[in-house]
Amino acid sequence: MAKTLKQTIDQRLAVYKLKMEPALQEYVTDEIVQHILNLTNHSKLPKELYYLVAKMVCEVAEPEVDESAEEIVNPLAGVKSLKVGDITVDLSGSTPTAKAKDVDEAIQSLLQDYNRQILSVRKLRW
Repeated sequence: MAKTLKQTIDQRLAVYKLKMEPALQEYVTDEIVQHILNLTNHSKLPKELYYLVAKMVCEVAEPEVDESAEEIVNPLAGVKSLKVGDITVDLSGSTPTAKAKDVDEAIQSLLQDYNRQILSVRKLRW
């Protein structure tokens, strides 16, 4: 049994063969934990929520690419825009800013999805 939140997250990532950059993992974890602390009125994350946080972090992670498998090459990898006739399509949505926005949106969506389980450990303030 994992003893810390980081160990729980790392264990779950390994079991499901997911990868996540350490900086992104730390950011996502901190964001989720802070939201849970604010919502539940706790000063420290309850151990009962370690597996829930690990599950939420893993939903943001990407599957590992098998090195021995053939790599799928995206033919549009370097294309910024595409013009056919009088129709132009801009494909530059994969900028770092767009990726960060996608991560933030994913985190907010996860927090809404797991709201009921998070509220089960809420402390009331008087």
